Amino acid sequence: MGTLLNDGDIDPKLAMMNATFYGLSRLRDSMKPVGEGWLIVITAVLVKRKQGWKFHTLHWSVPAE
Repeated sequence: MGTLLNDGDIDPKLAMMNATFYGLSRLRDSMKPVGEGWLIVITAVLVKRKQGWKFHTLHWSVPAE
């Protein structure tokens, strides 16, 4: 949080907004019961080469709340 708030390159209001956003995310994470999972979507593009299959693109996302 200190890094977010003390970054002189960012407008103070934006720095406070970022710190609040990340702080609330950490609070929400800490309130979940142990072992409760998070929804996540993982997509990938595979390309077949002479050497075998290779990952070309990998993307992950979580739903916004």
